[in-house]
Order: sequence, then C-alpha cells, then structure tokens
Amino acid sequence: AAEAGLELVSGRYEFTPAKSGRIARYRLAFPVRGSYPQLRRFIDGTLGAVPAVALEGLRLERASVAEEVLDADLRFAIVVRSGT
Repeated sequence: AAEAGLELVSGRYEFTPAKSGRIARYRLAFPVRGSYPQLRRFIDGTLGAVPAVALEGLRLERASVAEEVLDADLRFAIVVRSGT
C-alpha cells in the first residue's frame, strides 16, 4: 500500500482452515485512502506479486463528485494448501 502511495491504517486477516481436502483460505481486508490510480497500482501489484490471490470485494466511496481522494475497502482471498 505504501509503495502505491495509499494510506493504510489497519488491516484484518482471517484464516479459514480446510474442512475437507487440502485447501485453506486467508481473507485479507484493507481499508485504504487514495486516488483511483493509486488504488489500481495497489490492486494490480498485489495480483501480480501473489499468483494465488484474488480480489474478492471492492467498495469505493468519495465525499463529492469533485473529490479525487477515495475511501476504499479492498478484500482479497489467498488460497493455500493445508498441511493436514
């Protein structure tokens, strides 16, 4: 996020272990603040750097039509093999 110029105050991480089979999932949620190009750089950079990641959700909001800074909630999912 910092590399893309975004303001990231906190993040939430959740691990869901495999119930059957060997696939587990990490869910990552990031509330960020920045311009649309900065958000795209962060999303594109994340998807390019981690092949197992998927953008699971995206919410964008801005205070007014003229405002260039967006508040965004990004949700990523990473699928991993479970050691079980």
